[in-house]
Amino acid sequence: MEKKEQRSVADIIEEYMEENPILCYYLNENLINISSLARKIKKELNLNKSFEAIMISIYRFAQKKQAVYKIDEAKGILSKTTLNIYSDYAVLVADLKQKIKAKNLIAFSNTQVAIGERSELVGYKNNALYYQDGLSLIELKHNKNIEKIPGVLFYILAMFYQQGINIIEVFSAWDSTYLLIEKKHIEKVIKMKIFK
Repeated sequence: MEKKEQRSVADIIEEYMEENPILCYYLNENLINISSLARKIKKELNLNKSFEAIMISIYRFAQKKQAVYKIDEAKGILSKTTLNIYSDYAVLVADLKQKIKAKNLIAFSNTQVAIGERSELVGYKNNALYYQDGLSLIELKHNKNIEKIPGVLFYILAMFYQQGINIIEVFSAWDSTYLLIEKKHIEKVIKMKIFK
């Protein structure tokens, strides 16, 4: 890997920001003081570059990425999203050879992940590689073609992160996004303003 001092400030800043997507989001929303961020990056990376060059690189990065992060479009989509909540769910990870009947089954090369009502999965618990219940499934029904707008899923995940909600599993298919969370967080989800 190249030493940081041999690379351009713009490249260093771009790499740093890409590794910290939540900063990109806040920068795009104009919620970050660029000079404070420049000081943080200079100190954190121990950069021997001018403070002004770091600030300019952050500003240019923000300008370049503003067209990419379509947060307003994501908010618009989510304002028209239908929220459905299903209780008493569980998740189970099992060997692919094990026969499992579940509402949602995702198979990989050696394992499968089953998501369904606790009552349908609890019988497989003893042979599972992993099992967790006490969960709720959040179903977000969107307009079709959300995959064409970058940042929708990121925005959803960022909102859950801001509320301190850990997502156990997430998957998105066509016009729906599914998030499996602990039941104790349901009230927070209902109060989230992004779905109203």
